[in-house]
Amino acid sequence: MLKYYTKTALEIWIEEQYKQKGILSPKDLTIEKICTEFCIEIEYTEGICSVVWDEELIIVYLNQNLSLQEQKEAFFHELCHPLRHVVDQRNRHPIFQGLIELQEEQARNFQPYATIPFFMVEQLELPSRDTQIAGLLAQTFNTTYLFAYQRWEQIKRRIFRGVFDERIKSYLKIKEQAFIGFKKEYNKFFYR
Repeated sequence: MLKYYTKTALEIWIEEQYKQKGILSPKDLTIEKICTEFCIEIEYTEGICSVVWDEELIIVYLNQNLSLQEQKEAFFHELCHPLRHVVDQRNRHPIFQGLIELQEEQARNFQPYATIPFFMVEQLELPSRDTQIAGLLAQTFNTTYLFAYQRWEQIKRRIFRGVFDERIKSYLKIKEQAFIGFKKEYNKFFYR
C-alpha cells in the first residue's frame, strides 16, 4: 500500500537534508540530534515558541510548560523558518504581514514532514488499523497521538491519490488501445 505514496518536493528536500546529516531512523530524530547536526541552540522559556537566526546562529525558544511531545512538534515547526526562510519575523511592520502569514503556513506544512518523515515510516511494520498505526507513529516518533493521527491521515490521502492515479492511467491505456483498434478498423472501412 505504501508504494502508491508520492513524496512532495518538500519531503524530498527534508529527506535529503536528514540523510546528509546522518538522521536515518526515528531514534535519530530527537531535538538534541537535530540541534547538533544543524547547529541550533535551544532555550526553554515560559513564553511562546519561536526562533531567531542569522548567518551564524539559530536559537529556538521552546515553552518549558509543554509536554515533551508538544515541544518536539513545536520545535519542528520553528525549524522550518531558519532552514527555509530568508527573513525572520521579528520585524512586525505591517508591510511584512502577508510574508509572515505565508511563512507560518509554510512552517505548518513543513512540520508533519519533518516530524514524521515518510522515508522513516516506510521502515516500520505497520499494523492494520488506523488507530493502531497512529499509536505506533506517536510512540515511535515521540509525538502526540493527535499529531500522529493527522500525519497518518495525510499519508493515507496521498496513497489514495496514488491508487486513483494508477487506476486512471490503466483506464486511459485500455481506452487508448481500444481507440487504436477502432481507428485501424475505421481506416480500413473508409480508406481501402
